[in-house]
This record gives sequence, C-alpha cells and structure tokens, in this order.
Amino acid sequence: MMKKILLVFAFALLSQTVFSQSKQIVVPWMDKVSTSAKKIGANQTVKAKEISDAGLQLTEEIVLFQQKWLDTRLVDENSLQVSNVVYGTPTKQELNKVNKALIPSKLVSSISSLQARDERYTRISVSPIIKDGARYRKVVSFSVNYRYKSTGRSSSRMPIANSVLASGNWYKFKVEATGVYRITKDFLNGIGMNTDGVDPRNIKIYGHGGKPLPLYNGIPVAFDIPENSIQVVGESDGSFDAGDFILFYGIGTQGYDAENDTNLNPYSDEAFYYVTASGGPGKRVQAMVEPTGNPTRTITTFKDYKFHELDEESPVRVGRRWFGNRFDIENEQEFTFEFPNAVAQEEMDVVVKVAAASETGSSFAVDINGASMDAINVVKISGIVLLQRGSDLYTMPSSSETVTVKLTYNNSGNPSAIGYLDYIGVSASRRLAGTGNQLLFQ
Repeated sequence: MMKKILLVFAFALLSQTVFSQSKQIVVPWMDKVSTSAKKIGANQTVKAKEISDAGLQLTEEIVLFQQKWLDTRLVDENSLQVSNVVYGTPTKQELNKVNKALIPSKLVSSISSLQARDERYTRISVSPIIKDGARYRKVVSFSVNYRYKSTGRSSSRMPIANSVLASGNWYKFKVEATGVYRITKDFLNGIGMNTDGVDPRNIKIYGHGGKPLPLYNGIPVAFDIPENSIQVVGESDGSFDAGDFILFYGIGTQGYDAENDTNLNPYSDEAFYYVTASGGPGKRVQAMVEPTGNPTRTITTFKDYKFHELDEESPVRVGRRWFGNRFDIENEQEFTFEFPNAVAQEEMDVVVKVAAASETGSSFAVDINGASMDAINVVKISGIVLLQRGSDLYTMPSSSETVTVKLTYNNSGNPSAIGYLDYIGVSASRRLAGTGNQLLFQ
C-alpha cells in the first residue's frame, strides 16, 4: 500500500515537472521615446509622442499590459504564478495618460490561450501600474510559471438549455446610443405589446446591448441573452398606467473597444433589446445605501472623450479595420469637437490614426486649433501589403470649448496615392456640470 502511495506522489511530481512552463517578461516602457516640442504661446508647449503597439495600453479607458507567444498546448488558466516582480517609478507623463481609478492596489494577472488559424498562442495580461499606499509603482519585469491543461481532462463546456425566448411573448426594440432610456406605455403599445392587464412587476428587459463579442471564440460567453436590472416607476399597484414608465441603461454600438481599437462595433450598426411580461417578477435596480459622514474629497471635473470615425470603406477587402474619410481629390479636411464647460489649460490628448495606399512614402500634416503638429508619416506599400497605417498622439493644454483638427494629405507627387482616416479621438477635461441633456461621465 505504501508503494502505491509513493508511486502516485512521484507521478504527481513528474506531471508538474513535465507540464510546468516558465517565461521572463519585460514591460516595454517608453522611457526613451522620442519627443518633440513646439511652442504655441508664451507658456504653452505641445508634445508629440509616438504610440507603441508593443502590448502596453495606457488610456483613460484601459490600463493593461499583454504579451503573447507561440505555444503548443492550451494553458490551465488557474495555474498562473507571477514572481520576481521588479518595480520602478512611473513618469508624470505615464500617469497623466491613465484614469487613476483603474489602477489596482496590487498586481492583477491572468493567462489564457488564443487560436489564430493553425497556430496556438499563450497570452499573459497584467496590471502595469499599481498603487502602493500613497505612491504609484510600475511593473518593469516579472517571471511567469504556468501549466498546460491535462489532455485526459474533458474540456469544460457551458451548459446549453432552452433559451428564454423559447416561450412567452417577446417584443424587440432598438437603442441608438448608450444612456438611460425612458420607456412609456405608449411606446410598448407601439411595438405591439398590449399593456392592458399587464402586471408591471413582471416586465423584464433582456439583451447584451451593442458591445462586440470577443475576437477569440474560445472565451466563454453567455449562450442566452441576459436579463437587465430596470426600474419601473408606478409598478406597486400592479397596473401599468398611462403615467407609469420604465427606466433602464441601454448600451449602443458606439464606444471605444480596446480589443478592436475602434470606437464603432465592427460587426453591427444596431443594438437591440427584448421586452416581455411573461413569467414571474423581473430584476429591479436596488437602492444604494446613502453614505454617511463628511466627504474627504470633492470631484468637480472629469475627462470627456469625443471621436470622429466612419466605417465606410475596407480598402483591402479583408479584416476588421474599416476607414471613413478618403483623401485623394479632397486632400484637406477639418473636424470639430465640442467640450462644453471645458477646463482651460488642462492637458488634453488628441490621437490621430490614418492609413495610405501609395507606392511612395506619404504623410499627413496635422493642425490642432491652429497649431502645426508633427506630421504622420506613412511608409510605402510593397508586395502583398496593400495598405500601410500611421498614428500619433498629441498632448497640449486646452484653450477653448472647441477643438478643431485639420488633416492635409501629402501624396509626395504620386497622383494614384489615396489616404484614409481611421479615427480621431480627443480626451479633454470638463467641469462636472450638466448641460441640459444626459451627461455621461467617468
């Protein structure tokens, strides 16, 4: 009996040795990034910074570092061990790029597998900056250890059951943009739902909204549409009357998505939700407990984000990257963004992403609020490469509520060259004050 126990223990150790993998990771911080400065006023400086595609993402929406490598098998997501973490001090420029509310108090990490055509990759994701007490620290390097999934283990599958749509009466409606929606009795009657005799406590709204599905189809997602928590004003009497209404938060197809690097859902232009009164009571928004005591911090400003992006052309007829404004006959175009209650002299970021199809190198001249920025150079196409991309990020103090970006395409004397705009994104500070409409803030 003792031999059997020892044999099992030895096999367990052998299994861990065979399947344990390790890797040393270095985070590509841009401490030595080339910058150029242009004076646009007595005390105003504009800095143009290169953008890295090395897997380090520092924006108002995401603070993340990812790295992937070719691998042979699927990883066990629960086996990840991160060790030998080396920290450094982030620069002011790096901290100014991010929403500090997204920075965790300790290192957060995960590991997963990706499949691309016939190749398998392993991807590590970590929080590149942490808040250690009163100071911030950035991750410079670290070691990872992980194991592969056992080949003898059956793959975990999500249980498949009948959809909630399989029974009852359902009605579909579309949302145009992200925000809080007010649904009235007349609206429900207008989409075909007879609200007479309906118990409003049973009204339910289902749907994912307009966010795109993950690119990798191995990531588990819900097979069925989820129910959303809603508020039904006037439901307590069990009758959906003319003055009653529903409030719910709907998600449209617009909004920055880091995985696709786009502000528009690349797969759909419309977002739908489903409403029913069949079955029992529905999910409701729960009241929050009001905090007590005196506030220790008063927030009066927030970072707002505006963009211009049109998905009208796919020049190479493949992939998820679409472009809008075309620069050939009309080689100069101007774009305007409004930031009501903008905070003057606060730093704002303008990202410009472009592309060109030209057999010679070409460029885009960039002008922001009348100030000339560094041009975006786009290398020539060659061989099977039919389109080249370029981008730049400009940081400067905000001067007014209006931000004007002018792009001029220089084809370098090649009349057949065509330039394209992917998108322009502007992030600027605003006072936390209403403007008469819904105010989305973070």
